[in-house]
Amino acid sequence: MQKRRAGTFRSLSVHRIQLGSALEYRGRILALYTLIMQGSTPLGALLVGWTAQHLGARSGLCMGGLVSLVVALCALALDRSRSRSEERRTARTSGEGAEASPHGGLHAPP
Repeated sequence: MQKRRAGTFRSLSVHRIQLGSALEYRGRILALYTLIMQGSTPLGALLVGWTAQHLGARSGLCMGGLVSLVVALCALALDRSRSRSEERRTARTSGEGAEASPHGGLHAPP
């Protein structure tokens, strides 16, 4: 059952990456995804294993949880900053060609 869930997650995440990336960058983005998903696992396992051996199993589990939490919070902050900059960009382009009215509103030039 667990293998089926992991396979579903893997295929859905690759599908999302392919649909969400520009065509000219798709190969580079998938290479980076593969490096992160498969290349970081051995390094993380070494670090968590060393921590668990020297500080106890609970410390290794807590360290893995903290790293996951930090990465999730960084991803959330990045997503919010991107959406804010997109909103500002949209507001700036929708206000082009309009001049400030003496009454506080915007009106189009004649």
